[in-house]
Amino acid sequence: MKIINQIRFLVLITLAILSLTSYSQANNTLNAKIRTETIETLSEMLVDFYVIPDTGKEMAKLLKENLNNGKYNAIEEFAQFASSVTNDLYEISNDKHLSIYYSPSQVEYFKKLKTLSDSEKKINSENEKRQESKNNFGFEKLEIMSGNIGYLRLSTFANIDYAAETANSAMSFLSNADAIIIDLRNNNGGWPATIQFLASYFYDYSEGENTVLFQQHITYNNQLISYPVLPYLPGKRIAKIPLCILINRYSISAAECFAYSLQKLGRATVIGEQTNFGAHATRGPEILNDYFMLKLPVGKMISPITNTSWEGVGVKPDIIADSKNPLDVALEIIRPKQKTEKRMDETIPADEKLKPYIGTYEFAPNNNITISVIGNQVFVEITGRSGQFEVVKLEGDKFNVPGMDIFVTFIKENSHITGLNFSRSGNENYAKKIK
Repeated sequence: MKIINQIRFLVLITLAILSLTSYSQANNTLNAKIRTETIETLSEMLVDFYVIPDTGKEMAKLLKENLNNGKYNAIEEFAQFASSVTNDLYEISNDKHLSIYYSPSQVEYFKKLKTLSDSEKKINSENEKRQESKNNFGFEKLEIMSGNIGYLRLSTFANIDYAAETANSAMSFLSNADAIIIDLRNNNGGWPATIQFLASYFYDYSEGENTVLFQQHITYNNQLISYPVLPYLPGKRIAKIPLCILINRYSISAAECFAYSLQKLGRATVIGEQTNFGAHATRGPEILNDYFMLKLPVGKMISPITNTSWEGVGVKPDIIADSKNPLDVALEIIRPKQKTEKRMDETIPADEKLKPYIGTYEFAPNNNITISVIGNQVFVEITGRSGQFEVVKLEGDKFNVPGMDIFVTFIKENSHITGLNFSRSGNENYAKKIK
């Protein structure tokens, strides 16, 4: 029965493509009616669903003005029309997630999907999984480097429904490393649930005190979707070891979300080039009409730490590495950290001048920063996150992590240390000394 269903499904798809090819050959000229209907439908969807409502209205107004002024009259090629309209949308929104494109074959494919039986949908999912498996679901390279440093190169965040087994195998491979580097350079984005799955491995789970990794705000219905650390994972968690994430200008969308979220949570150090794609969440691709498909942003990806995202500004690395290989930079950072952690076990008396800094400082309940002193060295540890790292004194009560945009400034009242300001990539948070 399964073989018969597969044959039936393939025949349906083949007939659809053949009929569509004949149709396209006979109707390969864009006319005024199609242009008008496309602009009207697109304008309605922008007003009803675009992530920034006022911008959606502004774009709809521009498209209608362009249509009425005859801007598109001379365009007879479908692909050229789609490109022109997309450029007009970008002129106002600067949103790289927003586009329309000409693809009658994809229109027909999505129409057919809506009519499939449950058994045909299962066959289609199996075909999609088989297709994504051809690039190993984006898991391009796994390696244990010298010093027991784990390395993962990930080219996409594939659908976790298909990629879970491969993803877990990759994380299990890395689970005994002393530090991990995740290379997202040239990563082309993907699925939020896959971000959540992979990021959850770098946190312990505690019921009632669980970390929210990121959120998605769907604006047209004011729905807020949270993506917390998953309570169950099929493999071992890797919650305490140092983590570095590599990015470049071609790390987009989901790759930006993974890097930005773990950076702002204080769990990872981000190294490389500043990104510039965007943080909006799209619906679709969906059918606009018989000729065009639409990618429509309807939501914002938000960090619970900053209550905002990287939209319009990009993800700024903790360490910019434009001219130097970011992997080399990461190794230079991680290896001294490993040595630092070994030194922390040594019982060396603290320098008397540095003793007042020792203690636990609270950002919020169960979110602390601990300051330790060994001899004349000062160490910082954010509880349950990125491990210990050394800071060096700059002037007064201000300290810095060498080579990184991380600063700790201690606050005094009546000559006593009462708190500190922790600054990372320009974001400053106050922590009160509690012991």
